[in-house]
Amino acid sequence: MEDLERIVALEEIRRLKHTYCHALDAKDWGLFETLFTEDGAADMREAGPADAPGMVLTEGRPAMMAYVKEAVKDWKTIHHVYAPLIDFTAPDEATGVWQMADRLLVRAGDGWALLMQGYGHYHEVYRKRGGRWQIHRVKLTRHHVEYGETAS
Repeated sequence: MEDLERIVALEEIRRLKHTYCHALDAKDWGLFETLFTEDGAADMREAGPADAPGMVLTEGRPAMMAYVKEAVKDWKTIHHVYAPLIDFTAPDEATGVWQMADRLLVRAGDGWALLMQGYGHYHEVYRKRGGRWQIHRVKLTRHHVEYGETAS
């Protein structure tokens, strides 16, 4: 991979991940779905306490979409990602590790209240198909979680 191709690919992958956060937080499911390969997987088994509901592995874009839509349907989410470490394993495949912070809010009276705030990493595999990068595998690991007053 030439230097310029690598720089362009890095920027495309960074934009892909930022679009992921934007689409997830806006619940733009049409856009969100386009970000993943058809045969992708999402591993949330280390995204929170082992006994928390929803800590599962989903495989295939339809299953991933159903899982995410259900998981966040009643929440307001705020995702931040930064400091990516992206490596190319082939001209059309790369891996990435992103530091992340997220806040999950739930309805409380007329407003929103903090359910939890998490800190950790996204571990991802990207594939370029049809001239564009997509997320093939994503694994979320949260290393620290702070719970709000609404958590029980």
